[in-house]
Amino acid sequence: GFFAVAETFDAVRAVGMDATLTLAGPILEPAVQERLAGLIAAHGPLVSHLGPVSGDVKLAFYRDTDMFLFPTAWRQEAAPLVIYEALAAGCPVLATDRGLITEFVPAVGGAVCPRDTDFANFAVEHLRAHSWEEGARDGRAAAIKDWIRAECAASSAQYQQLLAQLAAPPAPR
Repeated sequence: GFFAVAETFDAVRAVGMDATLTLAGPILEPAVQERLAGLIAAHGPLVSHLGPVSGDVKLAFYRDTDMFLFPTAWRQEAAPLVIYEALAAGCPVLATDRGLITEFVPAVGGAVCPRDTDFANFAVEHLRAHSWEEGARDGRAAAIKDWIRAECAASSAQYQQLLAQLAAPPAPR
């Protein structure tokens, strides 16, 4: 996914959009380090890498992000925790169509790139179609949080129903 994010940032800047790229997480492959160095050389202070993040630093990363990009190519992707973390912080997500991502990301104002579509082009068009004024960003964050609250309430109700079923006496035979 990192290389798709790098291509996306290059594409966003190439069409003249005002954007910065902040990356978080460890770098485990030399090819990633090389591409990151190339991004920094090409875009200077518009690109930063925080390294591994946790706790309050991770929360600040998500809250300071206008759009979280998650173009996963991993075939076994299911429901990535990082997407839920971004959404919980009120950050919209652009992701690829894998696992359950398509079932919940569009419900909260994010978007999912179809498998046969170039992620960078998809992202550029999505970013062009939205306002990035503070009020619009705040509205997206509020909608995400409302969705999360509704999902939590629905999950709690399902859990209570399950407990009631498990605690019920066995049905007569």
